[in-house]
Amino acid sequence: MLTYYILKVDLHFVHIWGIEFVLNIIVMYAVSMFFPRKNDFQIQDVGLINLTEWKFAKPVSLVLIVITLTIYILLGNI
Repeated sequence: MLTYYILKVDLHFVHIWGIEFVLNIIVMYAVSMFFPRKNDFQIQDVGLINLTEWKFAKPVSLVLIVITLTIYILLGNI
C-alpha cells in the first residue's frame, strides 16, 4: 500500500515482495551483528528421532534456488 499510494512506485507486487525479502534479510543480519546471542544454541540428542543430515539436502537446495531464480528471470518480463 505504501508503494502504491504514497511512494507511487510502478512495480508489480511480486517484485515488491522480492525487494522486501532482500530488505528483511539485511535487517535480520544487521540486528544479529549489533545484538549477538549471549549463548549459542546446541542441539541435544535425546535419542527420540534420527538427527542425521539428509545427504542430498545441499544439492537439492541449490537446484531449487537455481530453478526459482530462473523462473523469476524468465517470467519477469511478462
